[in-house]
Amino acid sequence: MTGTWASGWATGDVVTAAEFKKTAGSIFDSTLGASAANVDITGISATYAHLMMSVYARGDNASANTSMLIQFNGDTAANYDYQILQAFAAAPAASETFAATSAFMGLIPANTAGANLFGSTEFFLPHYAGSSNNKQSVSINSLKTGTTTGLIGVYLIGGGWRSTAAVNRITIFPVAGNFVAGTRVNLHALGA
Repeated sequence: MTGTWASGWATGDVVTAAEFKKTAGSIFDSTLGASAANVDITGISATYAHLMMSVYARGDNASANTSMLIQFNGDTAANYDYQILQAFAAAPAASETFAATSAFMGLIPANTAGANLFGSTEFFLPHYAGSSNNKQSVSINSLKTGTTTGLIGVYLIGGGWRSTAAVNRITIFPVAGNFVAGTRVNLHALGA
């Protein structure tokens, strides 16, 4: 791409590291045209300070919702820990998980949810390229599977990956079935 960060933003181009300086921009943006088992973002440059991922997703398994999970650098070992705070209607709840093979990012509507309903997740991964400490993330997730009480939920998730490796790959996937067409994932780089 040529030009400035502002002109790239206006035309939808992905901007280069040199254009970022101390600002933000998209380094990955994909909308599925067909169902897919996952969204796999590879070759993430280590030149930025932090990562923010926006996910708009729905699953196709035969249920009202499904869990959305994340892994880093292809690591499928029991290296993920997370704490969940959730609420549906007036019922908050909390739970924790240690030594999982992926981390929970929230719930998304699935096949038996109301038509055209997608979940929304914002995922923040600070200091992703550091090689001295384990990684820690925060996800904020919301979904609606229908129009009666108890069918709108929110999640706040704190996650940890037991690795000091710089993150160069992010894979997200539903725990069952696939993401449907129209699912969109955008990865933003923050700072330099």
